[in-house]
Amino acid sequence: MHPVDTILDKYKEDVLPHLSEATQQDYARHLTVLSRLFGKRAAESITYKELREYLNQAPGGKGHAHRTKSLWCLRAAFNYAVQLQWLQSNVVKEVELRNPKPRDRIVTEQEFQRLKALGKHEKTMLAAELTWCTGLPQREILNLTWAQIYPDEEVIRQYNRRTGQSIDVKITPRVKALLDRCRQLPIESKVRTYVLPSKNGKRYSGPGFRARVGSATLRLTKTRATLDSASKISRIPIGIIKRGLPKP
Repeated sequence: MHPVDTILDKYKEDVLPHLSEATQQDYARHLTVLSRLFGKRAAESITYKELREYLNQAPGGKGHAHRTKSLWCLRAAFNYAVQLQWLQSNVVKEVELRNPKPRDRIVTEQEFQRLKALGKHEKTMLAAELTWCTGLPQREILNLTWAQIYPDEEVIRQYNRRTGQSIDVKITPRVKALLDRCRQLPIESKVRTYVLPSKNGKRYSGPGFRARVGSATLRLTKTRATLDSASKISRIPIGIIKRGLPKP
């Protein structure tokens, strides 16, 4: 059994000096509060329930922010104790200290069809549907070239320039149909390099794409769907919605 004060003192001695001066001062204040609250108790005796009760005292305002920061400090100190094998686990990790974003459900097929009905430009909706069906960010969809399409392997090969690794996205029958439609898009250039090219066959930038084809109707990114006022009229759910890959 290790008293909380012993863990806090060890954290203050070993870890705190390596942080910035401002962080040291901030953490020192919170460590003092934690010592006053839990110092004499064994770390193993502290429960999730009492940490939640402490955090939820008069939620909101500066007091709540202060308590949240104190628990972040306690979490860091307990993490260090786990590294030292003084504790088997860190109970503070079980407490949600961030306010979760409301990503509570998946956009349904019916809703997506209603969104498509709002689209006035074919490229807009092709970009939106490819984004939805592949899970790739809109930026990667606009950068997508035909050289990345491997029909024999039935994959889209996406390269990460930072890591040098590649990610294969399955070409489902639905994605294949979308790619076939992209091949039929009229362009002035004889060479087709990009899957969703501009009129002269070049690559769109994100702002350029949205400005030229009016993609304000539906803008999909890697993690969220943001719908404009037109979707409010159609009573399609607004806000940040967790997207899932549709069935092929």
